[in-house]
Amino acid sequence: MFGLPLQSFTTPGYLDGRVYTNYGSRPTLTYGPRSLDIHAFDERVHIESVRNITETIALFTAEWCGLEPLK
Repeated sequence: MFGLPLQSFTTPGYLDGRVYTNYGSRPTLTYGPRSLDIHAFDERVHIESVRNITETIALFTAEWCGLEPLK
């Protein structure tokens, strides 16, 4: 979508995907907008990254459902 490789980083927060990985032997991907101080009283996200995530999920869903672009 963006022409960039995926980035990996560690966060001290708890993610549901951890349960699948640790107890279900299932790989997971957590995908979301760039954030700062997530789940803190002053949490915030970068609006442009929310737009990018929305577009990515919409395009993935459309392709997965077999939809084709309008002509």
